[in-house]
Amino acid sequence: MPFWAWLLIDLGILILGLLVLGWIGWDLFFKFTKVSGESLRLQKAVEALQGQMTTEAKYVKPADNLDDDSSKLTQDWLARKSQHEREKSAKQRRLIARFSKRK
Repeated sequence: MPFWAWLLIDLGILILGLLVLGWIGWDLFFKFTKVSGESLRLQKAVEALQGQMTTEAKYVKPADNLDDDSSKLTQDWLARKSQHEREKSAKQRRLIARFSKRK
């Protein structure tokens, strides 16, 4: 094969390689622009969080309930428990009714 044929083959490989590298660079540029937009949004969020960290927390300790009447608390607990049992049995009835209608 003559010398100029090898030169054309090498030139074609070089041009093809440059085109591939250019395409990769172009793609990376657009990805970078997307990431930079997101990073600005995240930077604003970080600044807002840092501002919240510098403010003093307004925590109020709840009052102790050692002096509360235990019978009233027990009645409230029993009422919540019975309500939960009623809801559970109603859910079970609905499930049974739904399965009985499937046939």
